[in-house]
Amino acid sequence: MLRGNDGEAMLKLQEIEEQKLRLSVQPRLWLNGAGYSGSQGTLQIDLNNKGETAYIDDFIVLSGDIELHSKSIPYELDKGSRRYIFGRDNGTVHIKDAEYEIEILYHNSLNQPYHAIIKGKGQYAKIVIDEPLS
Repeated sequence: MLRGNDGEAMLKLQEIEEQKLRLSVQPRLWLNGAGYSGSQGTLQIDLNNKGETAYIDDFIVLSGDIELHSKSIPYELDKGSRRYIFGRDNGTVHIKDAEYEIEILYHNSLNQPYHAIIKGKGQYAKIVIDEPLS
């Protein structure tokens, strides 16, 4: 039983409650593959969310042989929803051989910031990092 003068236990309980709240609104991004159109040199990455709503703030190419287009951000990605990330080759290699690293900046309903990193080559992509920023 907690007592009014047990400040350390109360602080720990408050931390646990805050963590429970953050977890209850946490988005869970995942990829359902990627594909490309070789004739047009375009890439399409299928981004999905199985957690709570993710508010996507930006997509940033960190490195690679592609450039993004049709960003349509900010974007609200609800639980159970999907959206596509579109890219095109930048002229150095064919889209099927294009390597890339894309950062997704997003936040949850409590405005807690997150970032995810997608690494890929052509139609093969995966999320290698997905974590809170603070």
